[in-house]
Amino acid sequence: MKIEFDFENEFSNTPVPNFFIENYMCKENAIYCMIYIYLYKKYCERDCNISLDSLAKKFGMNEWEIKNCLDYWMKKKLIEYSNRNNNLCLKFIFFGFNEGEPKKNISNNLNYIGFGKKNFAARSLFNFAQDMLGKYLDYNEMRILLGLHNDFKLPFEVIEFLISYCLKNGKKNINYIEKVGINWADEKIFDLKTAKNKVDDVNDFFCAIKNALAINKLNSEQRKMILYWHNNLRMEKSLIIEACNMTMMKIGTPNFNYIKKIILNWDKNDIRKLEEAKNFVCEQKSKIDSRRKMFCVNRKRKGLPSFEYKKWNFDDLRKIIEKTGEDDEDE
Repeated sequence: MKIEFDFENEFSNTPVPNFFIENYMCKENAIYCMIYIYLYKKYCERDCNISLDSLAKKFGMNEWEIKNCLDYWMKKKLIEYSNRNNNLCLKFIFFGFNEGEPKKNISNNLNYIGFGKKNFAARSLFNFAQDMLGKYLDYNEMRILLGLHNDFKLPFEVIEFLISYCLKNGKKNINYIEKVGINWADEKIFDLKTAKNKVDDVNDFFCAIKNALAINKLNSEQRKMILYWHNNLRMEKSLIIEACNMTMMKIGTPNFNYIKKIILNWDKNDIRKLEEAKNFVCEQKSKIDSRRKMFCVNRKRKGLPSFEYKKWNFDDLRKIIEKTGEDDEDE
């Protein structure tokens, strides 16, 4: 009986799913695993010249043993097959979901993937992401990218630009890309022009930070820290730049720990804008001046300690001196 594949992918190699390697190759029948991988290889190669007979000869088995193997993987929900025109039509349905998931979830997974394959824009997004990330997308990665479009209403072109932006900042993790995408959705960045303006604005912000600190480059951790101050602590950009200026004036070196100390002190005092920081500094200076003035007043009031001077009787002293002189002459 000839085997026909239900082709849905176009691969030039054999990307064996990690879940299969971790959960089946180490536990299941080795021959069954070898047959599965071999069939998957033929599927990726779009090789139509394969049959149960040729497969049985390849592994030195009987056709019914091959059928048992196919039945086994069908029970595991990794393949589906049926007889069609005296041929066996085989379809791979493993896209990364765990064995034992409710059937409803598995169906939803397949519908999600099917949408990506039937929709040209979604398929283009997947291809773009695979080229940029340098790997094939698994189900979870496809789900996240489609979720940014379906759930958060980001256009496909904006998601592609988002992926490029994250990679330029050295971030390849799909969860990081999703987090940035959600932030963009919260900021209502729903077109490419707004997204580019957003990125240009961030780049200008980083450039201003570098100029304030007299450095040529910010590493990924420093960029992450700066964005955390701006996005999470809601610090105004000019306020963060002012913290950098204060650091350089105070210690003369671009020390991010010192900048962080200033920022956290402002956060503690609920300071979010540059004007608020200036008022805060003026208030602190006023308090210090007031304390100094009070100290001087108190010190002046207290004054120097008083000493009681001895009162001398100069007439008695003169008589004593005269008497002393007469005694010296008698001698």
